[in-house]
Amino acid sequence: MADEFEVKGLKELDEKLDGLAADMQWKILKSAGMNATKPLLDEVKATTPRATDDKAIAAREKKGRKPLHEVMRRWSESGEKGEDDIGWIHVGHRSKKHWWAVMLEEGTDKITPRGWMRRAMDNNVNTILKRLTIALQKRIAKFEKTGK
Repeated sequence: MADEFEVKGLKELDEKLDGLAADMQWKILKSAGMNATKPLLDEVKATTPRATDDKAIAAREKKGRKPLHEVMRRWSESGEKGEDDIGWIHVGHRSKKHWWAVMLEEGTDKITPRGWMRRAMDNNVNTILKRLTIALQKRIAKFEKTGK
């Protein structure tokens, strides 16, 4: 269920990034992406479904699992060499103990989809793009000034 967004009008940004070393490009894009996705992470954590009955909470604690909202986080990942050095910023969870989160998001034949992550993304897409633009401008300007 991965969506792709195409942002137009970034020709100048692409030209500026092409003038930098590959590791510096990734550093700038990663830090700007992490900054931009903060509101998304906050909303995902705030709207994550929570167990309310004592039996479900006790079963989770017995298995040593944290509540789902406590394991939501952001992480970055770079592509394989030869993929034009593509990178991603993920928002979600990485815990194998929380494999069932996808079932809550998308639903099954017995569980109604809750779609809290989709709603959080829809609510924050414009904010993310604005924050990404500002962060990229600041980080590139700083690099041009200091070389770091």
